Amino acid sequence: MVDKMAAFFPRGKISHQIFSVLRRRLSTVAAAEKPTTTQKGIPFIVPRHTIKKALIVHPKSRAFQPSLKHQWLTKTILNQGLPESCLENSNLFPEEIQKSVDIFQSSLIQQLGFQKELKKHKTNFEEEVKLGIFQDILRICWGFSNKCSRLRESFLDVSPKIHTHWVRGHEFCQLVYHPDLVLWTNEPNVIYKKDIESTIETSLPGPYDSYSQGLFQHPIVHLRNFPGFQPGRNNPFPHSHTIFLSEVSNQTIDQIHAYGIMNMFGVLVSKAISDGNFVGQHLGTPLTTQCVITNGTEVVLMCYQLNTLSLQEDHGIKNLAWSSEKMNFFTSPEKNDSEDRSIKLYGSFDTRKDCPTINEKCIQNLLAFICN
Repeated sequence: MVDKMAAFFPRGKISHQIFSVLRRRLSTVAAAEKPTTTQKGIPFIVPRHTIKKALIVHPKSRAFQPSLKHQWLTKTILNQGLPESCLENSNLFPEEIQKSVDIFQSSLIQQLGFQKELKKHKTNFEEEVKLGIFQDILRICWGFSNKCSRLRESFLDVSPKIHTHWVRGHEFCQLVYHPDLVLWTNEPNVIYKKDIESTIETSLPGPYDSYSQGLFQHPIVHLRNFPGFQPGRNNPFPHSHTIFLSEVSNQTIDQIHAYGIMNMFGVLVSKAISDGNFVGQHLGTPLTTQCVITNGTEVVLMCYQLNTLSLQEDHGIKNLAWSSEKMNFFTSPEKNDSEDRSIKLYGSFDTRKDCPTINEKCIQNLLAFICN
């Protein structure tokens, strides 16, 4: 090998070049070894100080394929369809369902008939969803509190602050946001899937770099944790039952899935850290929550189960999420070409004409979803 390399390199540099070639070959052999696939769930203890070059995550994503990228960022497997335990109370009596539909329809007519302005700003749409349809839904659900023990001891919080952090791909990530409404309860939600070991065999999408996800590093980040309330033993409602999110920006179904995954993931991670768990550690008992995403006309129901905080690698135990298809609360009346098609949500509506047809199946699934 020395004679062959001497034909290409000067005589004084032969020994140096031979050493460089051997070093590269040894590095290649070392890199070609099969990496380990074990996940031990070792806690990643982060001291309370500022972290430089941490990634700031926003719950809404405008990146390409946002659902896949948020699944990889949170180490989550998204399943189509809701778990069976979410619709356990779907066997409500027909007269109760009809009564709920009548209440919702009368509330809808009042919302439409007493509008002072037909063309509203985006913030006004959000207020209509947050303080209109969400409160109407909860008012109907609280009427069935005798069938749901969790709703008897509950508290509705408006725009609580969620502040949490985690490590993904050996990068620090921080999430700070305010969900529209959070229903806190005294009892935790049921565990949707107890066999969490089966998630090891399922692969994740990705990996993705921070640039493709629209994540950028900030110079100084304070890695704090705040679960939406002051953690302590005196809090009677420490569990997140349902998160209500208004979506009025005409997002795609992938963006809605990414929005719901990141909101539920942030609430549960902050709750897990406040309970004494560390980043990089498996949870002894999985945490679960659910969310309702709607623009006033369409609604998407989602569930989430946090199994682990060990998010450094793609293998091992993974978190789980479920989502339903888009459902319509009601069928909007057709508009003429002369009418403004940009009016979203409730829009303009003449109550003297035919009222919108309420989707009873959607109302039934929504009541069973919240009253489980």
